[in-house]
Amino acid sequence: FFLILIFSFLYSFYCLSFVTSWAGKIMAELKAKGNKCYAAGDYLQAIEWYTKAIDANPNEHTFYSNRSAAYFALNKFEESVDDARQCVRIAPKWIKGYYRTALSMKELLLFEEAEEILLKGLTVEPNNRDLKDLLTNVRRELSEMQTKAGRGADGKPLSPAAA
Repeated sequence: FFLILIFSFLYSFYCLSFVTSWAGKIMAELKAKGNKCYAAGDYLQAIEWYTKAIDANPNEHTFYSNRSAAYFALNKFEESVDDARQCVRIAPKWIKGYYRTALSMKELLLFEEAEEILLKGLTVEPNNRDLKDLLTNVRRELSEMQTKAGRGADGKPLSPAAA
């Protein structure tokens, strides 16, 4: 009886390992197809492949990150932010998620939110040059936007009645 129990356990472990390995290969193939389409500039098809990969494993942060990049390339910044945020939720130590989130927020003119996410990323990796450079850029654009607030199309300050 004991030998049957051990054999049964080992067989189950082997089957589980086989299925896990097979599923991993399928997900890697889906991601690779997405990457190939992305590299060719076929962002819509890349999104389809990354979505299939996400459906197969919704806990893999790189699938969301890659789909975020494809959405960004299509100027679909809201979708890009959503995927980048999911990437950060799944892998909070993976810096690229913070970068992609902030970059898309910047395109949506969400400068304060982009600054906040960049500061969070810098708590994870304080010396990250990409995050620091983007933070400088976001702060500059935020300052310019605040300076332009209350000015007309000609750049002159609006009267209090017009503001």
